[in-house]
Amino acid sequence: MKHGIALEALIDSVTITAAEAQFFEKVTGSITVGKAADLIVLDKDLFKIAPSDIDSAKSAAHVVRGQRALQESVFLVR
Repeated sequence: MKHGIALEALIDSVTITAAEAQFFEKVTGSITVGKAADLIVLDKDLFKIAPSDIDSAKSAAHVVRGQRALQESVFLVR
């Protein structure tokens, strides 16, 4: 890697590290039993595509508090 950040470190920085910075690591920031299930599902596996193609990944679904909240850009809960 010439410049930048490793993908795993990038994902950690916006998930568990962000939760730790806000002192929320006990309730969010990682997929763990008992934590809030707030996450997105992407249409591509970021670890299997070229780094230059990461910005083309789209959200396939959003899950908020364990419930599907967004699918194909349409909000399902309000």
